[in-house]
Amino acid sequence: MVSAIDCLISKNFNEEWKKKVENERKRVASLREQFKQTIVENGAHFFEVEYCGEHDSGEIVSVIVRDKDGDDLETSIDVGEWKRWCIKDMKYETVNCHQPIADYVENYIYEMLQAECPGWEINEGQKGKFVWDGPMSCGNPSEIIHDYYTMIETNHMESY
Repeated sequence: MVSAIDCLISKNFNEEWKKKVENERKRVASLREQFKQTIVENGAHFFEVEYCGEHDSGEIVSVIVRDKDGDDLETSIDVGEWKRWCIKDMKYETVNCHQPIADYVENYIYEMLQAECPGWEINEGQKGKFVWDGPMSCGNPSEIIHDYYTMIETNHMESY
């Protein structure tokens, strides 16, 4: 039996979760135009990021960033302070150095996934890609397109 206190705790948790998700969406959205402007200023005219949220953790499986000629862009960007994973210590470390443009794009897409699709990485979460097709002719960055599908875990019960 569920008590009134359990219902209240559940309701409060749900409301707090919704606020947290909405605040994160707003935060990431507020960074979007600056993100696009930064990659344009550093020569990017296209990117495609594929991800997969299967098993116990999701991951970005490929990042392609290209210049206006369609060649892979391998420049690095001065983004100030940022966090990178230190394999030796098995934790994030704060660094103040240039970041490869592909890493910059990947990090922003991870933030977008967390903000727009919480749970994308859990079990049979979702799979998809983000595509950005560069600045429009007027010089303004175009929209980032998110094409994905959610994977539904199917349970079967059989009797013999």
